[in-house]
Amino acid sequence: MKMKRKNLAPVALFVYNRPDHVEETIKHLVNNSLASETDLFIFSDAAKSDKDIKSVKKVRKVITKIKGFKKINIIERETNNGLAKSIITGVGEIIKEYKKVIVLEDDILTSESFLTFMNDCLDKYKDNFKIKSISGYNYPIKYPTQYKDDIYLSQRASSWGWATWENRWNEMRWDNEFYEKILNNKLVVSKIKKCCDDLYNMMLFQIDGRINSWAIKWVIMHIKNDQYSIFPSKSMGKNIGLDGSGVHKDSTDKFKIEPNILFSYNLPSNIKKIKNIIELQRKFLKYSLKDRLYFGLYQVTRKLKKIVWK
Repeated sequence: MKMKRKNLAPVALFVYNRPDHVEETIKHLVNNSLASETDLFIFSDAAKSDKDIKSVKKVRKVITKIKGFKKINIIERETNNGLAKSIITGVGEIIKEYKKVIVLEDDILTSESFLTFMNDCLDKYKDNFKIKSISGYNYPIKYPTQYKDDIYLSQRASSWGWATWENRWNEMRWDNEFYEKILNNKLVVSKIKKCCDDLYNMMLFQIDGRINSWAIKWVIMHIKNDQYSIFPSKSMGKNIGLDGSGVHKDSTDKFKIEPNILFSYNLPSNIKKIKNIIELQRKFLKYSLKDRLYFGLYQVTRKLKKIVWK
């Protein structure tokens, strides 16, 4: 007889205007071995414009039919928050009560062991403040043949199926002014650029209002505080939203990977035993020559504008 687990983390699922993606995400999530013991909170954002009203209604019709979880809570926003505000407020609401949370957006397909892995890591590392988050997705990276560990560390936290604790979430700052000061700190900037060459430019875009991202601030805070995210060596999630249908309209197969079922894994107590293979991530996410030239020009132009406006 299967023993029920106690004190499982709730799942916060954020949906907007893609009913087909929501159906696929739920279909995979409900197949998780711990789904029936898990509280599910679904945050449905309101339409940003008239053209989205019909699709938002379709999504809300889909989520009312969901079954298979311990408890289902649907929160329908009356005004449009956008993804960043939706995540920040929604996660804040849930984590205040439960002290931990697993977060998904409406385009992440999870393996059957996703919830088990996330809960195991949340339990194992709750008192290790070097760990800020747990990531369920992993990049399609080709590992060295000698690499046998089940998990690894990276400061490049993933937003494609993740988890954290209240005390780590409450460390966050969301105002752009705070991050502008960070980018004036040469030591922190050096650490950001060593982690991955796109993060610095994404933060510039955030400060300048070219993007509206909660995730870039989440990653930057991992780096600033010398904290890490735990990744499974085999991805337990797949992003199906990079088809041009999402908020940022990206379309690429670069991150395509099939979710792995991994119920047997080793989670070492001593964090020093976990290998950090960030260099593989760096190479995978490295800018193309075209991107390097574009962002190099952007940085120069930005500096010149500041000089002119002084």
